[in-house]
Amino acid sequence: LCSLEVREGRVEASASIAVRAHGAVSRYLVGVPFLQRCWIDAAEAALFALEQGARNEPRGKLLAIARQAVRRTRLLARFYPYLRGPSLYAKARLTAHTRGAAAAEPIYDRAIGALEGTPHRWELGVVLLDAARVLPHRRAELASRARQSFEAMGAHREVARVERLYDSG
Repeated sequence: LCSLEVREGRVEASASIAVRAHGAVSRYLVGVPFLQRCWIDAAEAALFALEQGARNEPRGKLLAIARQAVRRTRLLARFYPYLRGPSLYAKARLTAHTRGAAAAEPIYDRAIGALEGTPHRWELGVVLLDAARVLPHRRAELASRARQSFEAMGAHREVARVERLYDSG
């Protein structure tokens, strides 16, 4: 649900679902990697809500969710390589929000590198598209690569999202 709210641009709903997802995954003590992926989703929703100015949840709470998610998933990624790319993506997005694009750029590059050559084309496309949003000096290159990743999967709505990014120049 976190990803859906973000992809649909629902700011307040993203904030609410980030808090709900964080609460649920915090209570779940089993370290199964596909369930721990929820930390990434909660961070993405919290950061989207922060970036878009959500008012229904305290900013500090959303930032704390993102920070905790990055800490948790970086540790988990040591044991579960599947989480390495998504964890770096969450860290890159958090860094972009707190320290700016220049500080986030090398982390985005590491996230992209971790996902390239894996079967996780969706995650690669998402990271490329977000990096294109944050790094305007590389927008054309990154958006083109995101488009290729989504087209290869037949993800037409995401291809349309890439086209909107191109149009925003």
